[in-house]
Amino acid sequence: MLFDPRPVDSEFATQGAGWSSRRTSVHAERRAAHAVLTLPSLEGSVPSAGTVLFPDDADYSALARLHFESGPLRAADVKCAGNAGEALAQALFAWFNRRKPACRRVTFNIDLFDRNSASDALSYRDQADDFTEALYLAIELPEENHFEIGRERSEVLRAVHKDLLPTAMSAIAEASGKTLYLRTPDDLLDMYARWWWEYDPTADDETAREYLASHYGGDDGDTIARRLPSAVRASMAPDEVLPRWLRQKPSKRWRPLSDAMLQSLAATSKGEAKKLCNAIVALRAQMRGTPKGCLFGPGIWADPVYSAATIVYTGDDDYVGELLDDHFEMAGQSGEVTTYQAYVPIATTAKAIDAQYRRWSQALEIVGKLDCLLTLISD
Repeated sequence: MLFDPRPVDSEFATQGAGWSSRRTSVHAERRAAHAVLTLPSLEGSVPSAGTVLFPDDADYSALARLHFESGPLRAADVKCAGNAGEALAQALFAWFNRRKPACRRVTFNIDLFDRNSASDALSYRDQADDFTEALYLAIELPEENHFEIGRERSEVLRAVHKDLLPTAMSAIAEASGKTLYLRTPDDLLDMYARWWWEYDPTADDETAREYLASHYGGDDGDTIARRLPSAVRASMAPDEVLPRWLRQKPSKRWRPLSDAMLQSLAATSKGEAKKLCNAIVALRAQMRGTPKGCLFGPGIWADPVYSAATIVYTGDDDYVGELLDDHFEMAGQSGEVTTYQAYVPIATTAKAIDAQYRRWSQALEIVGKLDCLLTLISD
């Protein structure tokens, strides 16, 4: 029997000497085996003993030193680390925890993976060659919570200005693209189209009816009528919560309300409408001047089964529930998903390290403002 004390599928490989067992075998006395166990005779050329060697764990000393010297990590955050890798992890998590906002809507965590563990998590995609760095920051989306905008809130915001809700959704979409994956009504509409409208979220009733009739074998009854775009959109994704290109009646001249207009509305409004206007302006200000793309960094998309939060237009129908039930069931059957949004390679040069921590800090600040806006726009 061979023993290895390291846990199976360890998420983080630490530096240290290779392990070897001190257990000694108990030799059987030289006596005959009475038909219970017989062993064949072996030639003298066959080795009678062997040695199993495990490779030394990766040495992260140079990388850890570079992050402490070139980045904002604090040596004071390291408590009883057994090696350089553990020290880097402790300081990195402490840095994130100091900046991670207290959120009421979005849910996410930060993990650290070594190259082999990250590659193994996506082994079904055969992308081992894509993992070229020693360590990866993994953005975990451990669960999915649903929050409703609601028809009543929509009417209140529409009374303040017909474009206030669309403007809020536009800011949410931009912030999500820079930080965390959210399911919003347009994303849900796209998912629904993949199931029922041949991947076309812009399909009209006539086109969708052909797809549905083929799926249901020509049945043109209530089942098909319930899944037509006009029925689904009215409940799941009306135009006011969709980007312009997805709307049934797109306005070529539509643009989100300007900051000046939002500030003017805030000055003449009260309650949640006033707070919402100010929250949109604050979120935009936080995003202004930041680099394009996800601020957590260009990484390897990890097929997340969950989102940081799901924002639904209304919860008084079964469309979203059925859609997500199907999504989670298929994900469970295929096994080709993770609870992570992406694996982001940890920077390995002084200049890149400084830029990486700066982007991460910007991302966390945006997440805080995004969560505030989501809290105001949903229950």
